[in-house]
Amino acid sequence: LFCHFQISITGGPPRTVVFQLHSDRAPKTCDNFIALCRSPSTAKRPRKTPMANSDHQSTATPTYRGTEFHRIIPNFMIQGGDFTNFDGTG
Repeated sequence: LFCHFQISITGGPPRTVVFQLHSDRAPKTCDNFIALCRSPSTAKRPRKTPMANSDHQSTATPTYRGTEFHRIIPNFMIQGGDFTNFDGTG
């Protein structure tokens, strides 16, 4: 199973990154990843709120759309998709 992202770096033209998912090895992780990838095109990135109340739930649809990569190691890996805290800690 394959998924892809369209990624724009510093406002440049979008490029495609393809991911191979191994649902036979990590079915729940793959299901969650696919759900976040398939969020509607109208989904907006949830806003980070200053509220310290852990019971606060955002009404926004969780999505990878609009999230940023917070760690890049050239020729090795990228980390991103933190739609909770937007800094890699969420």
